[in-house]
Amino acid sequence: MAINIPPKVYWIAGGIFVLFMIFSGHLNLGLNISLQSILGTETMTRSLSAVSVEPGTPVTATWTLVGASGAYGVLIDDNITGGCTLTDGTTRLSSIMTNPDTTKTLTINTPASPTNCTFTGTYSLGNVTQKNLNTQVVNVACIPISPADLNCDKHIVKSELLNYLQKYIDGAVSKTQLLNTLQIWIDGGGQ
Repeated sequence: MAINIPPKVYWIAGGIFVLFMIFSGHLNLGLNISLQSILGTETMTRSLSAVSVEPGTPVTATWTLVGASGAYGVLIDDNITGGCTLTDGTTRLSSIMTNPDTTKTLTINTPASPTNCTFTGTYSLGNVTQKNLNTQVVNVACIPISPADLNCDKHIVKSELLNYLQKYIDGAVSKTQLLNTLQIWIDGGGQ
């Protein structure tokens, strides 16, 4: 009984073998590809376009490599918990970035309900020790049109306005805050 192995598997295995031979120094194609330019002082950061967004609002994440020169390859392994996903629906970025690229930018989808999405991950250049990326959190929460909008539905109803007025009377809300809320209510943010 013969096992039928698709040709694609042979190509993948062969490619991995050739890359191993090149980067281990056993195969020189005259391309000057080596990991000798990796010093271990290179750093990678992850930046997020926002740390607080409303549910369903996308966030942009950018990974930036600093201090790399020559030929290099960096492996990024980043995990997202809390309901946020990459655009393909997954919660893990496992990617290789090679020279001359120094940044990778992706859109992160946030869920339709409030949560905290946490980013934790690592990166490594060549055979240099794996390093941690800073842990970051995106707070996915309702952002009310006013502190008086208690249920965060983008409308101030009379009961919310009266509640806010009582807070003003009790000294918990300033006159400016009350007037701003009244203006929102007058301009159509109230019912």
